[in-house]
This record gives sequence, C-alpha cells and structure tokens, in this order.
Amino acid sequence: LNTELAGLGQLYLDRSGELEQYVELPNGIISALESATFETWVTWETPPSEPKPFWERIFDFGVSTLGEDQREGGKSYLFLAPGQPGTTPKQPRTAFRDANTDGEVIIDAADATPSGVMVNMAVVVDAKAQALILFMNGIEQGRNALTEPLSAIEDVNNWLGRSQFAVDTRFGGSLHEFRIYDRALTQLQLIDSVAFGPSPAFLEPKSAAQDGSGAP
Repeated sequence: LNTELAGLGQLYLDRSGELEQYVELPNGIISALESATFETWVTWETPPSEPKPFWERIFDFGVSTLGEDQREGGKSYLFLAPGQPGTTPKQPRTAFRDANTDGEVIIDAADATPSGVMVNMAVVVDAKAQALILFMNGIEQGRNALTEPLSAIEDVNNWLGRSQFAVDTRFGGSLHEFRIYDRALTQLQLIDSVAFGPSPAFLEPKSAAQDGSGAP
C-alpha cells in the first residue's frame, strides 16, 4: 500500500514517506499450513536516530488487539524484525504468539543484520520437530521449541514491512523476493537457495510452449 513496483524485480519501502508503505497479503495464508518456511531477500536501510527506531518488521502475520486492518498491540502473530539501535537486543528477532496462551516463543539471532547489502533471511516452522528456527544467509541463528500450530494464529493482517504494534516504527529498505513454502526447509536446502539467489532462472516462466515431455 502507498507504494508500487518499479519494474526492477523488487519493492522499495520508504520509511520517511508521507504515508505508511507496506504490503498486505491475503488472509489465511499461514494458518492453513502445518510446517512452513518464510524466506526473503532483503536490503535493510539503517534507520535515522529520530524518530527513535523500534522493532521494525520485515514481516508480521497475525492480528492486532483491534482486529483486521488495524494496529494497536499484537494479539497473535509470527513476525521477523531486523533488529536495530533502540531495541534490546539489536540483533534480528523472530517471535510466535497465539491468541490463547500468554507469552511469546522468541529467537534472537546471533549475528546482526547488515545494512545496505542484500541478505537472505528465513524463518522455519517445523511442526514435526516442534521447532521454530531462524536462519541468515543459510546459517542457523537459533532455534526454540514451538508446540503450538500455525493454525493458532488468526492471520488476517498479513503484512510485509508493517507491525501489529502501533508503537513499532516503519520498515525501510528493499524486498527483492519473498517466498512461503508449505514445508520446513532444511539448512542444506536454504544454503542452496542462498547460492541460487533471488529470482533464479529455473523459476522464470518459459518463453515458449513446452511439449508433453517437459523438455524446454
């Protein structure tokens, strides 16, 4: 919202714009999943010191205490924040909270998010292993036990670059690609994905019709 694709295969979100800029994805896209991987290539711009930066969001899927399309406090969610000056810790954080239990399942990364360069980040929900795992550039940053399912999240505010919490400041930077997988990718699969990069050739549509063999 309040921004547009520039034809360069990426989306730029300007935190200093007059209107808040973010992406709104369809309702129900994560609550229907069991295991899942949320992978993005992002270039994050370090925020200015004023207004004081506070828990920007790369993504935030869930619902606020005011309900759909509204920000106030987080009621249930899965989010990824880049971490920044003004937050404690300053490293990236992913957090899960359902609507029925008190408290969050949190992972704070071991490494800081670099600014001004493209980075791959992935949040893995492994229902079989009952684990929440955070990766950066294919390197595991941390994991925590997660016994609640994704279906416990009321995902009607599925946002890229926007938080359920009204106190959180705007995200600034470029989203080069964002993917949702309906399975828990392994570390080796994520390492391969990082090597291929955003928009790899094998994901591009074919320019000519294929025969039944599937050959190009």
